[in-house]
Amino acid sequence: TVTDAAGNTGSLILPDFEIDTTVPIFSDLYPQDNNTVKNSNVGYTLSKNLSSGTVTYSRTGGTADDNSPYNSNLSGSELNSGRFSGTLTNGPTGPTALVNGSIYSITFNGTDSAGNNASTVTITGITVDTTSPSVTNIVYSPTGPYKNGDSVTITSTFSEAIADSPNLQIVISGSGIANVSATNMTKNSVTEYSFIYSVPTGNGTGTITFIGNDSSGNSISNTPLNNNIITVDNTSPTLNPVSIVSNNIKNTALATTGDTITLSFTSNETLLQNPVVVFTGANNADTVTNLGNNKYTAIYTVASTDTNGTLAFTIDFTDSAGNAGTQVTSTTNSSTVTVDTTAPTLTQVTPITTPSN
Repeated sequence: TVTDAAGNTGSLILPDFEIDTTVPIFSDLYPQDNNTVKNSNVGYTLSKNLSSGTVTYSRTGGTADDNSPYNSNLSGSELNSGRFSGTLTNGPTGPTALVNGSIYSITFNGTDSAGNNASTVTITGITVDTTSPSVTNIVYSPTGPYKNGDSVTITSTFSEAIADSPNLQIVISGSGIANVSATNMTKNSVTEYSFIYSVPTGNGTGTITFIGNDSSGNSISNTPLNNNIITVDNTSPTLNPVSIVSNNIKNTALATTGDTITLSFTSNETLLQNPVVVFTGANNADTVTNLGNNKYTAIYTVASTDTNGTLAFTIDFTDSAGNAGTQVTSTTNSSTVTVDTTAPTLTQVTPITTPSN
């Protein structure tokens, strides 16, 4: 209110104004000290609105970063009171993103509309990791192939620490077998996990992959491995052809003392070990030989004490998955060998005379 010398009074009413001496506060910061991240995302809670603010990323160690420090001006909802979490509008991205392997400190500053400056807060020891973890090895115990009812321990090794189960998932998918998706993996170390696989029915192969992240959130890279295939075989093996022959110079269907008899057969798949061949009535041991490509021979030499007659035999065999084949007792081409070790005798000798003698 003012009055002039003549006593005239005038007045002016000013608009209301607020006195604000409260400084804004950044709290609930993300990431936490000495953490590992894969990007420049941040999180914070503001006690009041800001008129301006900055988040500064400064390299303090690790891989060199020629663009450090990054001064990111806050904008829009990033200045509002309450919680913000995510990528800053003006944060370091693209060609000027934070460098993989570098270590940074992240500093938060701000000023409200009254000019009160926030207390500066800093997160330290933030390591940037943008490399996806990979599967470096898979070990099976026991080794395959496998049949229904088998229990297989699958142990996988990763290139770096993996977030614990249930974040880690193993997937076995293929044709002809039941698919598996499980999270109950056992942690053996920070980089090694194992899973017990109960082999189902069916026949086929399954590809093993893993779903999960490292501590930075980088997804596992399932780079193709030579040993990420598991084979399930519930089919019994068969032998075809099967044939038998003697080296007798007169007749290969006959054999006498000292002759060699060869039983030849081929399996339709890989066998666990050499088949067991038994020749009935034979007194010399046979020799079973793997010729390669699933072909086998069983050879024995006829002894004078062997049982005479058509040679009988049995072949017992098991495939590499442990499926037993049906015992074979005959050839597929109707071939046979008859053992004859008995010398002929003359039962009657009759002289023949002629008139002159």
